[in-house]
Amino acid sequence: MSFVQPSTVHAIAQSLEVGAVSDEAAKALSPDVEYRLREVVQEAQKFMRHSKRRMLTTDDINQALRLKNVQPLYGFGGKDPARFARAAGHQDLVYVHDPELTFEQAVDQPLPKVPVEVGVIPHWLAIEGMQPAIPENAAIQPRKAKRPKLDVSAAAAKAKTAVGAKLADASPPGRGGLVQSAEQAAGAAASAEGQESSLVRAPVKHVLSQELQLYFDRVSQLLRAKPGTEASSGLGTGADGQGQSQNASQLQQQRAVLASLAVDPGLHPLTPYFSQLIAEEGRKSLKSLPTLHLLLKALGSLVGNEAVQLEPYLHQIMPFILTCMVGKRLGASGVEDHWSVREEAARLAALVCAKYGQPYYQIQPRITQALNTAFQQTNNPLTTHYGAIVGLTALGHQAVRNALYPNLHPYLALLQDQMQQCGNEMKRYEAYKCFGALLHAAGAAIRDRVK
Repeated sequence: MSFVQPSTVHAIAQSLEVGAVSDEAAKALSPDVEYRLREVVQEAQKFMRHSKRRMLTTDDINQALRLKNVQPLYGFGGKDPARFARAAGHQDLVYVHDPELTFEQAVDQPLPKVPVEVGVIPHWLAIEGMQPAIPENAAIQPRKAKRPKLDVSAAAAKAKTAVGAKLADASPPGRGGLVQSAEQAAGAAASAEGQESSLVRAPVKHVLSQELQLYFDRVSQLLRAKPGTEASSGLGTGADGQGQSQNASQLQQQRAVLASLAVDPGLHPLTPYFSQLIAEEGRKSLKSLPTLHLLLKALGSLVGNEAVQLEPYLHQIMPFILTCMVGKRLGASGVEDHWSVREEAARLAALVCAKYGQPYYQIQPRITQALNTAFQQTNNPLTTHYGAIVGLTALGHQAVRNALYPNLHPYLALLQDQMQQCGNEMKRYEAYKCFGALLHAAGAAIRDRVK
């Protein structure tokens, strides 16, 4: 017996507006409809198995219909809901009323409205960090006013004073009254503490793994090491062979740490801690040139690491770099080699501008302006002038042309007076260092222009 009943054939014929179909024709068509359906489903199952799936989809049915040269089912293209109609003579059978339209009927229908022309309207999202109040931007929600903090001690004292006043107006209390008043005061203090705990929120903790904590502790210990200590950088000499071997091992560890900071991809959670550590140690170690060298190398390794994003912490590291570049006095004495520290800081500033200059387009102009100001102030020491010169040289030939060239003639006159001093050899040496830096900067810029 076919599972397709003659009533189903009648309903299909009625939905297609074929007309009246006799019962004999419906009984004859029922087995053929079942055969066609089974054939389509079997072909659809083949497509399903070849697609490595276990669920039959409508795409499989359409592919089977295309294989049989039958028009596939495209579904309902309109936005109108499906209209169901009840089959005549069958109360429990309904079908989707989808009449076929002739070409003349489709042509006679009114045309839809013309869609709006596609266009692009630019507008400013932010200007120098400030969002303009225009209709295209989202409205800025005003900040909620902070609730004032509750003074627990003042609330408790006020509660005790109120209880004492009530007891003074009443008859002299006995022991039970005293106990009750003490309980009321304690309850008032406890309620005040509860309100305080509900107002004050605990700060959000930055969770680090134990491995990252150990790594940061060891790196911070090596960066904070002073020359001559057990964790020194190896720049000083030990009192005996054992001290020298310890310094050599510590120097090897520091080199390994610098290499790890440059290539390790898992250091991004430690970025705020490293930036704060370098900034704080840099302020404390301006008289220790080995420590400044080590901090600059560590910062250069972090800047060169592709997995570390230092953009949110540039406001912490850039003052340290500029201090190492144009600081008035670096090191314990003027005879130390602070020139190499200034040159290394200049190279690091150029590296920061090259890496973050595109998203933060104002960083290089601001550094150039700061160095130009330090160079033009004649009351600054020559060490500051030297740092400004090497910094502008590292930023590129355009910075040299814009900042050094206009002030080159008056500054050379100032250097001539300093280089001709016979009483102060240190001043003469500093003047010759600045003169050599100017020759190198101007010569490189001229060679670049000639090319």
